Amino acid sequence: VRSVNHYNEAYGLASTQQAKNKDIAEGGSKAVVLVKLDDVTAKKTISSKKSKETPESLAFAQENRSRIIFRSVRMAADSLLDLISPEAELQKHIVTYGPREEFVYLGPDEQITPDHINWITDHAKERRLPYATAFMSSKPRTGINHKQYGVTSEGVCIF
Repeated sequence: VRSVNHYNEAYGLASTQQAKNKDIAEGGSKAVVLVKLDDVTAKKTISSKKSKETPESLAFAQENRSRIIFRSVRMAADSLLDLISPEAELQKHIVTYGPREEFVYLGPDEQITPDHINWITDHAKERRLPYATAFMSSKPRTGINHKQYGVTSEGVCIF
């Protein structure tokens, strides 16, 4: 059920942004990464039945959850970079149906933190992506931070 909701949300966002944003390339798409955190939650629940939850145990559970999400974000970004990398060794394994170079730009949404954004753009530079600084929007070190200034599908809410 959750995956259907995420699909509908991603589809709705892509449709809305395609209609209202002149800067999004035609044929743009959205992606959703579902990270299964049930094991982390289950362990926390089991341990809380045996003993009281302490601030330390809750902090550990949150840190573990954050670590799993960050690892998932890195793997998803690295997989995309594999597909669009200029590295000849990788390109010989990519099937493409045309002479045009593929451009992929990412825009962060829920659960993506400034640390994730910085890692993704830094890693794109390490992977020698020609447009690494433009690979992801809302970079905390440059440009307009979408989350801080409320630049969302609702428009600019705070400036």
